[in-house]
Amino acid sequence: LEEREAAGLVDEVAITRVEQISPFPHALVHEELARYAPGVQMSWVQEEHKNSGAWAYIKPRLENHLAGDVKLSYCGREAAASAATGNKKLHKREYKNFMTKAFEI
Repeated sequence: LEEREAAGLVDEVAITRVEQISPFPHALVHEELARYAPGVQMSWVQEEHKNSGAWAYIKPRLENHLAGDVKLSYCGREAAASAATGNKKLHKREYKNFMTKAFEI
């Protein structure tokens, strides 16, 4: 939320938090997605690496609820064998990169 506010995108970017992914809350997700206009840009944002977080589980389930003209994209760290980079500078750079991508309109 802080990054969205700092970027001045409070009125342009909606953030929805998914608290429970299993069992997947199909009805709640469908209801939430219905609030947005057709063709809206949608991204799944996670701090974990692509192969460590919920992306692989979430992607097909979210796509079942999206209209045909909505493309779901991933914003987060790229896949990696280790959960941590082991380097604070690299960690901060990765975070900045995927947060920048998350707020591209």
